[in-house]
This record gives sequence, C-alpha cells and structure tokens, in this order.
Amino acid sequence: MTEQTQLSPEEQNEQAFAAMEANSDYLSVLETNVDEVPTPKAVDNGQYTVRLSSPGVVQTSKKNEASRWVSCRFEITDSPEAPTIRHNFWLPKPDDDERKRISKMNAILKYLREGGVGTEGMKFLDCVKFLTTDDARNLNPVQANIVLKNPDEYNDDPFNEIRGFITTG
Repeated sequence: MTEQTQLSPEEQNEQAFAAMEANSDYLSVLETNVDEVPTPKAVDNGQYTVRLSSPGVVQTSKKNEASRWVSCRFEITDSPEAPTIRHNFWLPKPDDDERKRISKMNAILKYLREGGVGTEGMKFLDCVKFLTTDDARNLNPVQANIVLKNPDEYNDDPFNEIRGFITTG
C-alpha cells in the first residue's frame, strides 16, 4: 500500500492551470481580452420566458429552523445578456395559517405544472424534491413576471426579481 501525498493548494492550482492550458478549448476562452467580456444587464419590468438553470437547494434559516426554502437559479431565455436570477420557493411552516400555507404550496405547484410536470397524485414533498434534481432542468420554459430592482445592500447594480409565474393554459 502506497501513501498518497496531498498537494498544497498552490500545487493543485498549478496542475489545474497546466491542464487548462493544454486544452485548446479552454485556452481559447482563457485568452479572451477582458475588455471584450460583456457586463450582464438587468431587464425592465415585464413578462419574460425563464428556464431553470440550476436545480434547487433546500436552505434553512439560521434564526428559525422551521423556515425553509428551495433556492433556484433561472435564466431569462429571451434576454441572454441578462444575469441569472435567484428565486426562492418558500416552504410552508408548521405554524403558517392555512392561507399562507396554501399560497406557498401553490407557488411551487404552479411553476411545476407550467413547466410540464404532471403533479396529479403526487405528495407535496415529492414536488419539492423534484425541484432539487437535475431532471428539473428539463422542465419547459415558463412565463414569469419580472421586476427591475434598484441596487441595495446586497447588490451593487440594478437586478431582477421574479414576482410570480404566469398560468398560460
């Protein structure tokens, strides 16, 4: 049995850069003049077609463990220069009143149904789990109401937010 030596972070970086430089596809990207890299531009208020670009990740609040949400990333397909949008699907909490619980559940169900998922007979937990899988990337693009927000303490530039998904059928 041979003992494996662990590389230092610097050695790992050297190996990674050498591998990228040896690959002509990577090299062509790495040699791009930084002045030619476009800056993403947020879109104006309106209805846009969005597609899930990253499956959701379940998050838990540090202040209240009962507060959970599925954080997803969407891209605006009809505006490729726009940055991706992080959207949180809030999960119902045990202490939510019925109206709030139903509203949170319907936000997820509306997105999945518009995206082409047949949710009939499914448990809500299965719908939430589906959002966190790679299969969720294969959902049909959907229409969404998107708003332009001004810079704030977390964003230096104007940014977009999804305010809801539009039922088309």
